[in-house]
Amino acid sequence: MMVTGGIDLFRGVRMIIPPAWQNVETMDPDLRAFYEYNSMHMEPWDGPAGVVM
Repeated sequence: MMVTGGIDLFRGVRMIIPPAWQNVETMDPDLRAFYEYNSMHMEPWDGPAGVVM
């Protein structure tokens, strides 16, 4: 559904199933900003729960 809404596959997967990124000190600042921004819109368990269903 995200892909048909204009979000590319990589971004969609990273939004619904984010890795454990909070404590990674060597993460690229742009990638960290992506995860921080999207974490305000989705809970980390929402995506995996939706994939299982």
